[in-house]
Amino acid sequence: MTKVIIKSMDLREETTSKGNIITKQQAAVDPGDGSFPLPFYLTVRSAYKPGEYRLAGSTFRQGRYGDLEIDPYGIKLLPIAANAEQRKTG
Repeated sequence: MTKVIIKSMDLREETTSKGNIITKQQAAVDPGDGSFPLPFYLTVRSAYKPGEYRLAGSTFRQGRYGDLEIDPYGIKLLPIAANAEQRKTG
């Protein structure tokens, strides 16, 4: 199963050329095939807690030519079961 890994709640802010501030959090996608996780930055409103997540269905959209895309500003992560249990007890 492909999963997204969050290791830290640290955030970084970037200012666009138009002066807008974008908040990002580092994550990595683990394709589940034994290869190394691929790091990336996720645009967020607030930090995700460290743990393992999966992409919500609403993260995907149809592209201009009918292809499948990930909405870079609409990525939503859902905790994998172990994280959900940790949230309930922690």
